Amino acid sequence: MPKLTRGMAAKLRWLLEMEYTPAEIARELGITPKTIKRSYLTAGAPYRRDSRGRVFIVGTHFYQWAEQYAMARSRKRQGYRPMQDEEAYCTRCNKAVVMQSPRIDGYDSRGVANKSGRCPDCGGRIFRFIQTSREQAGADDQPYQLP
Repeated sequence: MPKLTRGMAAKLRWLLEMEYTPAEIARELGITPKTIKRSYLTAGAPYRRDSRGRVFIVGTHFYQWAEQYAMARSRKRQGYRPMQDEEAYCTRCNKAVVMQSPRIDGYDSRGVANKSGRCPDCGGRIFRFIQTSREQAGADDQPYQLP
């Protein structure tokens, strides 16, 4: 599968309704013409060959294909949901879990707090940065003391 990002596809927006050679398209994307021929054309990019075997790509058709291809590759995985306020990501379990005995560890100058707790599954320490202010923090949120 060729790597085609949304940013690369956006560069193709200005291509006209005319035929380009793979070298001209490659120059726009900042890649080599071999990448166009080996990767993009075999991945399904629209093109035509003339009687002498030369490859031509219609600019607007290639842009539409590239935009759909890049969007399909960058879609979020199915079942994604943002974490709730009481959750944090456990790197041992590789999942979002509800923190046990969460505490606010400290604040920085912008009001961002480090909230830490324990994973209910593996018992490891888990952390999460939250945007809050000292006034919004509850009275029970005391700095965590190391054992």
